[in-house]
Amino acid sequence: MITETAQIIRPALAHALAEQILDHAIGQEKPEVIEQTFTEAGGKIIRVEGDEPACVEAFGICEYHTSEAYLAIYLWAERSFDSVSGMETKDPLKVFTSLHSDTKLDDLVRLLCALCDEGLGTFVPPQDHAHAPATHLFEIDFLGVHSTGFGEFEAARNWRKAAMATISESA
Repeated sequence: MITETAQIIRPALAHALAEQILDHAIGQEKPEVIEQTFTEAGGKIIRVEGDEPACVEAFGICEYHTSEAYLAIYLWAERSFDSVSGMETKDPLKVFTSLHSDTKLDDLVRLLCALCDEGLGTFVPPQDHAHAPATHLFEIDFLGVHSTGFGEFEAARNWRKAAMATISESA
């Protein structure tokens, strides 16, 4: 279940990032802005000195260009659009919630933890400092939706409710 979900979510996340890159290109943003947007979303830029091509990678999609990283990012965005051409919906949150709206809480917790461990979000248990000022709650931040709960099950249930509400509000 985790692998299948990750394989479906990655192209949708790549598509969302590719749309941001395209917006920057249309707005004629500087290459630094395009590179910053790409890396802040988890993309990696590998610059090699000399005549070697620049390489960029994000969400399992890799692309090269002979001179500049931002040009490789444009090519990456084009390939990302191709990767979702057959998908009915490209919104990562809608894709995930449609797949897991009825998933049992223990399975949802495992899935969210695994996807967050892969770098697609954060799943933070309470800190082990009983006397330190903190919320002492489990926190989940995944696909732009943040939730908390006294236990991991409550945090996952709250995340699912917040995700469904977010989708309803955007409809």
